[in-house]
Amino acid sequence: MDLDFDLPGLDTKTLSEQGVPMPVLDPAGRPALDRQGRPITITLLGPDSDRYRAAARAQLRRRIQRASAGQEPDFAEEEAEIIAILADCTLGWEGVCTPDGEPIPCTVAAAAEIYRRYPLIRDQADRFIGDRTRFTKAS
Repeated sequence: MDLDFDLPGLDTKTLSEQGVPMPVLDPAGRPALDRQGRPITITLLGPDSDRYRAAARAQLRRRIQRASAGQEPDFAEEEAEIIAILADCTLGWEGVCTPDGEPIPCTVAAAAEIYRRYPLIRDQADRFIGDRTRFTKAS
């Protein structure tokens, strides 16, 4: 059945699939700037994207398997899984450069390394993806 719904303000799927730029903030909550004074942003898929949902389901299956096997939760393993999901949901960025000012290409491996090295950015990305209001088009 092919239905065309009109539910203004409730579509989180479209922007979740397209990705939304997240402004990176410094520890004081101000926009983080690159060496040229431009805001640093990371474009992230949302919680209703197919990629995020598949990764979240896989993570849940692993947790259930570990619990069924009587294994205690492992913080390092949980953290690694979160980093993997965030890296997989990172589509691009602006202002992420080497110390010499060269732009670093956005890859899953590079994104994972940023989230490992910079817990502040990892936490911001995790909260951003978890906030569906960021992925809702204005009515």
